[in-house]
Amino acid sequence: MVRVISHTGSGGGSIDSFVIGGVTLTALPQASLAGWGANERLFYGVALSLSGNQAWTAAVGSATRIAVQLFAAHSVVSFEAGPTLALLNAALNQSLTTDANSIQVGLLTSNAITGTVAATGNTMQRLSRLGNFYRDLIWTEDRNDTAMQGAVSGFGFTPSWLGRIVKLQGSLTSAALPTWVPAAGEVAMLTVANGGLANNFRDECAPYYSDYYYVRTTNTYGGCFKNPFWGSYGAAMFFSGGHGNINDNSVTMAEYGVNAVTFKRVTDPTPWFGRGTDSDTKVNNSAAGSEVIKGVSVPGQMDVISAPGDPARVFNYGISTIDGAPGSSHTYGSGDFIGPADGGAANGTHLRVWSPALNRNSQNGAVSALALDFVSTTAATGTRSWRKESLNRLNETGNGAAPVLTQWVPRQQRVYVVTNGLTRVWWFDKATGTYVTGSGVGFDFDLADGSDGGTLFHVPERGLLVCAYRRAGVIELQWMDVTVAQPTKGGTATLSTRLNVLDPWGAATWCPDNNRIILGAISGDNAAVYEVQIPDTLSSAWTVTRAPFGAGQTLPDMNTTGEFKRFHYDHKIKSIFYFAFAKRADQGHDVAYVYRPRFT
Repeated sequence: MVRVISHTGSGGGSIDSFVIGGVTLTALPQASLAGWGANERLFYGVALSLSGNQAWTAAVGSATRIAVQLFAAHSVVSFEAGPTLALLNAALNQSLTTDANSIQVGLLTSNAITGTVAATGNTMQRLSRLGNFYRDLIWTEDRNDTAMQGAVSGFGFTPSWLGRIVKLQGSLTSAALPTWVPAAGEVAMLTVANGGLANNFRDECAPYYSDYYYVRTTNTYGGCFKNPFWGSYGAAMFFSGGHGNINDNSVTMAEYGVNAVTFKRVTDPTPWFGRGTDSDTKVNNSAAGSEVIKGVSVPGQMDVISAPGDPARVFNYGISTIDGAPGSSHTYGSGDFIGPADGGAANGTHLRVWSPALNRNSQNGAVSALALDFVSTTAATGTRSWRKESLNRLNETGNGAAPVLTQWVPRQQRVYVVTNGLTRVWWFDKATGTYVTGSGVGFDFDLADGSDGGTLFHVPERGLLVCAYRRAGVIELQWMDVTVAQPTKGGTATLSTRLNVLDPWGAATWCPDNNRIILGAISGDNAAVYEVQIPDTLSSAWTVTRAPFGAGQTLPDMNTTGEFKRFHYDHKIKSIFYFAFAKRADQGHDVAYVYRPRFT
């Protein structure tokens, strides 16, 4: 459902006409708003400010038409009684029309607002509660705060979060895109030779570790965790390894810059056997098993509950006793980023709530929540440290087994967890630092083909959590309503086209800028992705459309390793930055791909 509010005016704070639901109100001075409710005054104030803001007017030309669009995730806002209530209701089903000079303000709403408004008479409390639902829009740039505060100045409130409700279209959506981002619908290949990559991943190896093994911090059973809060354009974070591979617990970012993507190691790995730069120390730090070397071992320097010599090696938080960092791990798709609007650091906080298969010689992990704050993008690697986020480790998880998928849902302050064998809905509650087993039925993920695929993503505009995986050789999408306190599996999407994929598969993501699910790695077709439109009635068919790339463009094989969030959309660059594999020195230079979906 859509409510449309538009107006025409001459700018400078005066409004010649104000149109709601097709009805024109003329010459509305501020004094006439005295009898209006808080929500009506808020939206009218936004429109007033936009019409009179000279900087924005210049950016879009003669911005004389403004639309305020409210997307209802569950039901529409119950507006307070006021002179325009009938007009707002009349506009309920009117289609939103735009033109080249339009500015759209997207507001995510929920039926919970209605109860909150009814329960409190305090305008500031109402607006603060309403603001909680705007987080899902992932609008993190605060440059519009001043303008938005001006929108409601004189109306009695200037909440600091107001700038985050704005999603400007066209040239106002964000700063100019990086030079390496292709046109909508096309693919770009980034290399060191063409300048798209500033360096190779392996170049960032710590001096007391081996670069031969360092590449495994992204190549082995690991995900790519998108951080939209890092710097101007965001970044992708890599952290993996664990059993059978390495002890290197370095965290590395692919930083999206104006002219290139730069790999940057942002933490120091644990010096299990010291910081010497001789070859023995490098190899031992990277790949030693349980053996004791010069009086110490890797397992002996972890926070085990049982004795270090116990083969079970039951971990507590799964962290090193040297520096408190989690051991190298099969991260799969278990990792999320929290922004400053939700209590995260200025450049994002990485939150992981499960650490499977810790370090090279261990098959065990720890179900505990750990966080890594990124206050600055330029801090020295040795200054960043992990911290405990959960009250304690979880001692029992049922029959959960690899792989592990997680997804942060901001409005609920929860990280949902999906693994093979977990039949109930399960989440980590950030507010209380505890794990919760819900009453709802979980996804059918344990029926997925293989054990190295699948992905989980959030569709905030619809209040849905979607689990995507391969089952019987084809893509299966299941959905769950996460606007309710006790979610349960809602159903399996009926795709209009059957899509065959190879195992492992997990190339699926939500694109909020074109309102479609994007699916990659479809069998026999590396020259296109497939878009899925979510219907208004979820039991209806979900329309699948092939979206071909530009002439001669392709994406690489995505079935050589589990995707685990590598294919997720980055809003600030309007693209999917895809980096599947870091190369050793004997394998040549790295290659990354960027796909920008259509209509973005």
